[in-house]
Amino acid sequence: MATFNLRRFSKPGMLRRIDPEHLIAFLEPHADYFSGRGVELELPSPDNGDELDYNALSQALLNPNANHAG
Repeated sequence: MATFNLRRFSKPGMLRRIDPEHLIAFLEPHADYFSGRGVELELPSPDNGDELDYNALSQALLNPNANHAG
């Protein structure tokens, strides 16, 4: 069976290139998983410069079976 390599898709710089609204919509069905990994899938508030935690999202994608330590 072929494996799916997310290395390119999971780079924080690459994730930042995706519109946050589209990225969240794509990942939303798995919100419980990401929440358990310390990644909250919420649209950032442009008023205060918040953004998604792309580094944590990247780690969750690169290491899907790792335990969350935070």
